[in-house]
Amino acid sequence: MSDRGPAEATGWRSPVAQALRGGEEAVANLALAAMVLLPLAEIVVRPVLSGGVPGSISFVQHLTLWVGFLGAALAAREGKLIALATATFIPEGRTRRATAVFAALVGSAVSTILATAAYQLVLFDKEDGTMLAAGVPVWVAQLVLPVAFSVIALRLVWRASPGWVGRALAFSGVLIGLWLGLTDYVLDGVPLWPLITLVLAAAVLGAP
Repeated sequence: MSDRGPAEATGWRSPVAQALRGGEEAVANLALAAMVLLPLAEIVVRPVLSGGVPGSISFVQHLTLWVGFLGAALAAREGKLIALATATFIPEGRTRRATAVFAALVGSAVSTILATAAYQLVLFDKEDGTMLAAGVPVWVAQLVLPVAFSVIALRLVWRASPGWVGRALAFSGVLIGLWLGLTDYVLDGVPLWPLITLVLAAAVLGAP
């Protein structure tokens, strides 16, 4: 018997979920529009104002970052992150479900490690006080990094299995990622080849 809830079975989404989806897409669209419009504004304004739009190049560079990572988060929501198709050759059944959970566990662990590293980068830049342009701090422009990696990790967990047991197993990857990402020197003196082998195996089995 499936342990999926009625919302999953019918495709119904709560107003909160719909609002979050709409907000996520709106932010991505706004970032993309700003990335396109800023260079055009620069062309129009430059003959009038010497120097053009202040900080336009820096803003476009960081908007590219936002578009890329928000796009990755949206792709994770739809299960369309780039991954090898080798897992599709595994016949339907328990083995395929187990490999999907394993791939999600490793993928969520890696995403969580990257999220913790990005969060530490944001804290460093916030403490450093570096400005991007027009009074916008660099750390604000970099907030998309930890947020997107965290969202990707959670969505990998959610899509790992239709059942809560599989999702719980996949969520252990998030806990492992937090432990590895937030614990200093945890891998000092530990050979890395087993971890690299694990990540490669997960990639072969469909981890993004």
